[in-house]
Amino acid sequence: MNKFSFKSALIVIPLIILFYILISIYADIEKILQSFFTIKFEYVIFILSIIFFSMFLRSILQSILLKKIGIQLSFKENFKLFLAGLVMIITPGGSGQIIKSIFLKKQYDFPISKTIPLIFYERFYDLIAITSIISITVFVIFRFESLIASLIGIIFCLFLTVISTKQIFLKKTLIFLGKIRFSKSLEIDFDTMSASIKSLNEKNLIFKSALFCFLITLLEGYAIYLGFLAFGIDFGFLKTIQFFYTSIIFGAVSFLPGGVGVVEGSLVTMLSNNLELSTSTAIVMFVRLTTIWFATLVGFISFLLLFLKLK
Repeated sequence: MNKFSFKSALIVIPLIILFYILISIYADIEKILQSFFTIKFEYVIFILSIIFFSMFLRSILQSILLKKIGIQLSFKENFKLFLAGLVMIITPGGSGQIIKSIFLKKQYDFPISKTIPLIFYERFYDLIAITSIISITVFVIFRFESLIASLIGIIFCLFLTVISTKQIFLKKTLIFLGKIRFSKSLEIDFDTMSASIKSLNEKNLIFKSALFCFLITLLEGYAIYLGFLAFGIDFGFLKTIQFFYTSIIFGAVSFLPGGVGVVEGSLVTMLSNNLELSTSTAIVMFVRLTTIWFATLVGFISFLLLFLKLK
């Protein structure tokens, strides 16, 4: 477990830091710093509070999905598990959150094969929520990039739905995954995994979970909106979340850790049509710091506490 997480972090984090240094130099670091000095810091506490509250809400969704596959944790243990999983949220598609399955195996001896589908469905609901939000905003405020992001999201949603609901495609996918060395190292039993997927494929559960995730994602979008307001920039709530979630989709399909580079680049590009490059860059860096990097920091602290407990 230690090797699984920290080896990846030691490779990815320096590259991410280097990227932010380079983008700061390119956009004029002095002007970026000047923009940061204009931040209305009274917004920061509200933004971080909303993001942390969204973590709490997402842990509730995790609890619901766990119960559906026959795993019931106490409120405290479930929340700690969710927070610890955030340490690997920067992995492509958040796939590194499989570390939660490893924790459940170490702590409670639940088979990894049984709990891995939980990670898939959490990310699946995120994709549905983000795609839905972008699609809605496109009808109100048309933007070509957002239309493309919406279509990409819809295609991926349909693709994942077919794979998870059609037995023949699910079986072929699981066989393919079974050939990957990483899957072999986890000793995954694909019959057990298939049974969990079947339990999580209940239509009523999917509808309620997707709706719940949609509302959480809207709440997080409000935190993004406040991030813009902190710089005195107000594009309106719908346009702001359209910008942000469009860039998130592009980052997701890049399969880069946390979408780093693609998210920032696409968002800066869209904002630069209305703002100076340095201002756009400062806002994007601030928004990312208060969302994914704040979540990663919380996850890192929670991971250490949970890991020490297991030792």
